[in-house]
Amino acid sequence: MTHDGDDIANYNNVVEDVVNNDVVVDDHNNNDHKYNRKREKVEVPSFRRLLAMNGPEWKQACLGCFNAVLFGAIQPVYSFAMGSVISVYFMEDHDEIKKQIGIYTFCFLGLAIISMVVNVLQHYSFAYMGEYLTKRVRERMFSKILTFEVGWFDEDQNSTGSVCSRLAKDANVVCSLQFLFNFACSTRDI
Repeated sequence: MTHDGDDIANYNNVVEDVVNNDVVVDDHNNNDHKYNRKREKVEVPSFRRLLAMNGPEWKQACLGCFNAVLFGAIQPVYSFAMGSVISVYFMEDHDEIKKQIGIYTFCFLGLAIISMVVNVLQHYSFAYMGEYLTKRVRERMFSKILTFEVGWFDEDQNSTGSVCSRLAKDANVVCSLQFLFNFACSTRDI
């Protein structure tokens, strides 16, 4: 690693390249790496393609979104119940107060159980979708890698370890993007 500012300049170029959808391709035939780079436009990954790849798990997506809506609806119900409990304290009959407090106790217990079940189902559904999407992305990447010529694997950056590492990291990036979408879907309802 260099300490003369080149790493910061390289990071800025990478960020600029990501924003502009450019890919820097090195020409390995020439030893002068500063001047033999060419830029190519790449296709922007689309969120629709990601959702299309997640198509087989549409039942889990519906279940997860439904549970996210239910989990988001629990807070207003809890607030309504809390307001109703406050009105009970203004009653004059002690037996009626005990009866109403008992009812609201079971109401809050039911809300807690429903909240726990709905939250677990929501996260399970979205995690199920994410895991199968990651598996599908890894399989597609691996099948694409297997179509490359044998000479491609002889290059240092395409060794077995780096290819396996890329398979693991790139698929997990896609999974994390899916997780962010699911998190945004679930927090929108709160």
